[in-house]
Amino acid sequence: MHPFFESQKEADECILDAGGFLGVPRECLNIVGGVKGAFTGRISIKENGQWVDCSKDGPSGRPITRDILRLEHDDIDAKFILVIEKDGIFNRLSEDLFFDNLPCILITGKGFPDLATRCFVKKLGDVLQVPILGLCDCNAFGLSILLTYKLGSARMPLDSIHYAVDIQWIGLRPSQVEALALPNVVKKKCTKQDKLRTKSLLLHPFIQMHPNYQVEIELWLSDPFKVELEALHTNGFGFLGQFVLDAIMNADYF
Repeated sequence: MHPFFESQKEADECILDAGGFLGVPRECLNIVGGVKGAFTGRISIKENGQWVDCSKDGPSGRPITRDILRLEHDDIDAKFILVIEKDGIFNRLSEDLFFDNLPCILITGKGFPDLATRCFVKKLGDVLQVPILGLCDCNAFGLSILLTYKLGSARMPLDSIHYAVDIQWIGLRPSQVEALALPNVVKKKCTKQDKLRTKSLLLHPFIQMHPNYQVEIELWLSDPFKVELEALHTNGFGFLGQFVLDAIMNADYF
């Protein structure tokens, strides 16, 4: 960190302000962030003149760098793209070779995604023309991450119009939790901050126009609980993958 800035957050704020003042997206400022996102699954890339099968990269996947965005992609038989909030869940599904059960590409932004990850999702979505599905924690912060892919970031409107994708919410939704018969101990009480974000989401113009989302958010407000994706492991380590597989086969997403 340059001594001019007291924290990374302060530097990020200045970058956003500079882009807004100049009226250009961040990439035009020639400012590049560190590597954050990762991907794996049914896709090969051409690297140093050789085709590399990305499904062989191991549970952690392959980092999403600016170079990846410029590489050639081939041998893709994926039927959908699964965007995962957490790298731990990404690693679990990757280790289980979920992409071989149902051909797909797994992507994680490890929380709120950086521009490289969003650009990669957008690029693959445009090329493959397959459903893009979002898997996140059952809480308002998880949904906020999904909406960042779908609508972009309010702080970065110039970037958002280029990278927004039609991602569908496959889970984990409040309406799904009861049917999963999870132990009560995994249901955590929402904090004050959780409740404030939930109420804020309900007022979002996109949510106001989509009743399916409204119903889910109102469930959080009527019974303020949250469940992390890791909770599905309490029903066995293969339960998470089966949950996602069943939701896909039943088209249980919107």
